Order: sequence, then C-alpha cells, then structure tokens
Amino acid sequence: HGTHQVLVEWNVGYNAMGHNFFIEDGCEENNVFQYNLAIKTKPSNSLLNSDQKAAAFWITNPWNTIQHNRAAGGAQTGFWVNPFEQAFPHSGAQPGYKDTLCPVTRGVLKWYNNTAHDMGFYGFWVMTMIPNSAYRPSTQDCHSTWPPGEAIFERGIFWNCLRGAELARVADNIWMKDFIAANNILGGLSILETLSGRYGGEYNQYATGIKDSTVIGYIDKSIPELSLCTRFGIETPWEPDAMCAIEGVKFHNFDTGNGSHCTAIDACYHSYPFDCGRTSHFERIEWFNSPRKFSADWEHETVLIDRDGSLTGKGIAGWSVVPTSSLYPTSMCEPAPEFSVNFPCSFCQGIEFMRYGMNNILPSALQGLDLAIENRYGSTSIPFQTSRSTHPTGWM
Repeated sequence: HGTHQVLVEWNVGYNAMGHNFFIEDGCEENNVFQYNLAIKTKPSNSLLNSDQKAAAFWITNPWNTIQHNRAAGGAQTGFWVNPFEQAFPHSGAQPGYKDTLCPVTRGVLKWYNNTAHDMGFYGFWVMTMIPNSAYRPSTQDCHSTWPPGEAIFERGIFWNCLRGAELARVADNIWMKDFIAANNILGGLSILETLSGRYGGEYNQYATGIKDSTVIGYIDKSIPELSLCTRFGIETPWEPDAMCAIEGVKFHNFDTGNGSHCTAIDACYHSYPFDCGRTSHFERIEWFNSPRKFSADWEHETVLIDRDGSLTGKGIAGWSVVPTSSLYPTSMCEPAPEFSVNFPCSFCQGIEFMRYGMNNILPSALQGLDLAIENRYGSTSIPFQTSRSTHPTGWM
C-alpha cells in the first residue's frame, strides 16, 4: 500500500482468506498487475472490513493497469472495482507524485483481458459501498466535470458466476466493452443504478453502457455443467437517472425457459413493483437462437429505443419496444411476440414516450386508490405504490 509504479506479475494465490491482489489505500497509481492467478478466494471476518466481501482482485483506485489476470473458484467476487470517496494519502510519496485524494473521480488507466469463473457472487463488480456514492470519473480530482472522465473496462470474460459482470452504481462515460458472459445464474451483463451530470441522463457521446460484447444463455444443453441458462442476459438500470446505451451486443441461446428465466433482456433491474419508467437505447444488436428477447413486468415499466432497427429487426430507426397499453394508437403499434416473454409487448413507431409521476395529492383520502387514465385510444389504471424511484406514495 502507498506505492506507485510497482509491477506485480506471474503470481498465484491459492485458498487465501480475504482479498488476494489488492490496492489498499486508494492513493496508489500507475501500478501494473498482470498474469496473476487467484484460486479459491475466501472471505474473512478478522481482517479488513471489506475482506468480508473478499475479491480475488480488489481495486480501490482505477488509475492502474489491470490486465491478463484470472480468478477461479472464489466464494464471492473476482474483480471488485471499489474506488474510495477519499484515499488514505501517505506523507512518504515519491518525488513528483501528488497522491490522488478522491479515487472515485479517477478514470481507468487500463483494464484489459481479465477473466473470472465459478465465483459465488460476481465475476466483475463496480461498487463503491458508500451510501449515495457512485463511481464518477472526472478530469479533475475530487470535482465533477463536463465532459466527464473516461472509464473503459475492456475484454472481460465471465462464466459460471452468480452474476457475470455488474456496474452497480455509476455515473457518465463508463463502459463494459468487448465482454463475454456465459452460463451465469442470475445475470450476464448488468447495470443496476446510473446517475448523470446531465438532467434526464446522457445517451450520446458520454453515455454509460455495454459495447461490442457477447452474452450467452447457455453453452451446450447436452453437457450438464454447460446447460444452465442465464436468467437474464442483460439487465438495464432503474434509478436515479437510469440511462444506458447497449451498442453492438450479440445474444446467443436464449430459447427455452420457465417464466422469465432464460431471457435476453430485462429492464429496470431490481426496481420496486410497478416502478421504473426508464429508457434504454439499443443499436447494432444481433440475435442467434434467441426468441426469448425481452421480459417486461407491467404496462408502463420501460421503453427500449431501437436506434437503427437491429433490436426489433425492422431495419430502420424510429421503432421502440414497450409493454402493450390500450393508451397507444393501434395504427402506430403492432404486437411483438418474441419480446413478450412475461408481459405482452409491442413495437411502436413515431411515438415519443415520457415518464409522468405524481404524489402528495389532495384530499389525502385518494391515496391508496388506483389512478384511472383515459384517452381517445383507450383506458387503463395505475396502481398506487408507497415505494417508487420517483414520486413515492403516488403513481407513475
């Protein structure tokens, strides 16, 4: 700890308790961890607090090179990117170095070609563990900037984990790029929560999302160890801004399952019931043996915007995938059976969707009642909910 420009390579950690290879204080930068192997990493209740969530590779400052490493068969996490809000600086820093004070605002120097499999929790996890904190790369230490900094995690391979890879709470311009996820139990590539420096979320140049990646439900049904299908291939975020872009993703073998199990896309990962209402953008999507494309939970859950016609197969931009509603004109919408794994969905063209929420309604006797909505196309009702990502104790 408290070191810079160290080379750590060709080491093996086996059956060790707590983090195996790690950057402890958050101020350490320009180190290189490469060609290392961690096997059977186990948690500990008697070391650092974070060792209770032991990772084969624990990265508290992303301005380091993490490449060509492997994690195999751990109880919890393979690669945990856990940037601190405040580092533990050292007075003995090398000449010419000014220790980073807020690693949570540092971009990624290089993260490339790392693999984790058979992990009890995550193959790859970006999570700060500080309430209301998020990883938010910037161009200035300890301050948010626009444009933001950049964090590209490139070429990760994750299989046979509870979840393959997850961005748990992150801000703008953070990408999982060229990832491969296969045979994971609950999720392949997931984004839980995103927040943006732009009102309503950034979807363009500085978007956050998944790029040029492959998600595989199962490898081979004839081999028991390779036959389990991932519950959801990609999961989109649900709060607070919940923006994400999915670009250049290939889906393989999401073809059979019970209920929502073995479905390529799930929206609003971990949201409250009858909640979310967020938008995700898709382009350059390819399908292979994947008729179970999308699972919605209710009528107004989400909008999947097809930027180029590859998500819907229409071949042109302007279409969206939405849960079916009688409020939408039938002349502009059509059934989407392969996107209706759980709740019926539709392809709609030329409609601009907006989320509308309200609460604090008077008289208070109206609280708890369903909200009836009617337009010239039809009618529906919205359930009252005490827990929502926006407008709690109200309707969305």
